[in-house]
Amino acid sequence: GTHVAEIAAASGGIFGIGKGANIISMIVIPNGTTTSDVILIKRAINWCANHAEEYNISVITISIGSVNTYSYECDSLYTVMTNAINNAVANNIPVTIGTGNAGSSTGISFPSCVANALSVGATNKDDYLAPYSNYNQFVKVFAPGTYIHSTCLNGGYCYNTGTSMATPMVAGAIAILQQYVGLTGNLLTPSEMENLLFQTGDPILNLPDSWKRINIYNAVMTDLIDLDGDFLINGSDLAIL
Repeated sequence: GTHVAEIAAASGGIFGIGKGANIISMIVIPNGTTTSDVILIKRAINWCANHAEEYNISVITISIGSVNTYSYECDSLYTVMTNAINNAVANNIPVTIGTGNAGSSTGISFPSCVANALSVGATNKDDYLAPYSNYNQFVKVFAPGTYIHSTCLNGGYCYNTGTSMATPMVAGAIAILQQYVGLTGNLLTPSEMENLLFQTGDPILNLPDSWKRINIYNAVMTDLIDLDGDFLINGSDLAIL
């Protein structure tokens, strides 16, 4: 959890993707255990959706997944989870979830297989598909997940690998997009944000163009506006952003 949170938002000794974004952490793995369950995760998602306006919650990220993989949209598997994700999306809160680390090209873990989840696969830092990453036709966006440097629970910094590391990178990118579209007075739905990240993403070198590695700079530059009022759209507007 510490490692994931700082990938999304660190602003100290290292910078996260959404540098300085505020974080609300929801405990879904009980103390002394290493697993969660559907009810705990459902409650956490619903809490975020129901308190979104109060705390300005703009994205939820979940780096938890089942051992089993699913080649279909699994909305009927646990309807309480599906309803929670749908509730968040209805409140314009994307829910990024890691696809899992079994190396499958046909199935992804639950709950990333829920239709309205924004499922995230992992690349290596050289923009090749990470061999451990699950993905299938329902996955659009990837982010680096291999040997990612971030904070550690007991202090200092360490490296971790997995779609759990790629997922908060996408969440941090969405935090930037959410703030930016707010400045423009526009609104992007979660599916529109996913499509924008896909359309402006970079190729994954050993996959077809059906999958992309996110490029938040490209995503912002596609719709950059005149923020400084000089009637020019250029680097000074990006600096303000």
